[in-house]
Amino acid sequence: MLGVTQNYSNIIEQAKIYRKTAPNPEEMEAKTEALREGLAGLGSRSLLALNIPQKWGNREVTKLDYFCFQEELARYSGTLAFTQSQHQTAGSFIANGDNENLKFDYLPQMSCGQILVGVGYSHLRRQGKPSLEAIEVKGGYQLSGNIPWITGLNLFQEAVIAAALGEESILFALIPLQNISSSSEGNLHFSAPMSLAAMQSTNTVSGSCDRYFIPYEKVVAIKPKEWMQEKDRQSILKATASILGSARSGLDIVENASKTQSFITDSFFALDAKLNNCRQKICTQIEQQNSSVEEQLELRAKAIALASQCSLAAVAVSRGKANQKYHPAQRIYRETLIFTVTGQTNAVMAATLKQIAGK
Repeated sequence: MLGVTQNYSNIIEQAKIYRKTAPNPEEMEAKTEALREGLAGLGSRSLLALNIPQKWGNREVTKLDYFCFQEELARYSGTLAFTQSQHQTAGSFIANGDNENLKFDYLPQMSCGQILVGVGYSHLRRQGKPSLEAIEVKGGYQLSGNIPWITGLNLFQEAVIAAALGEESILFALIPLQNISSSSEGNLHFSAPMSLAAMQSTNTVSGSCDRYFIPYEKVVAIKPKEWMQEKDRQSILKATASILGSARSGLDIVENASKTQSFITDSFFALDAKLNNCRQKICTQIEQQNSSVEEQLELRAKAIALASQCSLAAVAVSRGKANQKYHPAQRIYRETLIFTVTGQTNAVMAATLKQIAGK
């Protein structure tokens, strides 16, 4: 593999060993208690802040190492991979932010899961009037509006959220994931967990703020309004880690079925070759970082299409049992749905549709 480092061998080996004792992936996809246990297991191995600088007591692995770790985790449980990635993203926001006190208070504890933090910023991709806005007041900021999607109620203690600050800036700040109603602090309210087709255990909710007060001490950073577009541009291939892991998980089922049904073998080898080829190209681009946006979009779309094919193949070889809610093929099929649309921009959607249509 390109760019293999000692850190890579260490974290991937730990992920593989953890699979032997981790909660059942079907349980983690359905039950919050099992998912919480899965997160705790990663925390006990200090695998929950891999992007955080070493000076905060963390590992700071390379981009490719982290990509491969995410891929390996998604191969076992897409739900666990998705949920911990929210926490890892929050850690990156804090580490790259402007608030040194927050870094000192949070980062050393995030690696081992003593503090778990989610994120809520996807609404920045929406056009028109911002769904969540901030205004500066004495001692901090007030938030008003809605957070349409936020994962981890009763899993994470807090979340880094984003709000429009005037017409030129974005405020990132920490909020507690609990309902608050106060004459001095304003109101913060979260819905009941949404009823989702996949990853129900993640307790994804919406939030609403009515003049909710954020003290300066909880401000992570203030970024220019173009931040979301630039992040999406830099993240085109990052999201393929979980997509490739989900595809490999589906192929694991196909490969196992081929051992007793030889007519499946040719199809397995064909999909396996396609997946390996796509993965090699993506890993090369992540390491070399010299591809165009168009090339990255094409690779992401190919990964999405392959994951769909591999999960459908897993359903096919599982026959009617795949229709059982807790069958592995059923879970993988649903988790692939989530990864198809996670972090989706119009450009990613267009590339995906073009790939599906065979153009």
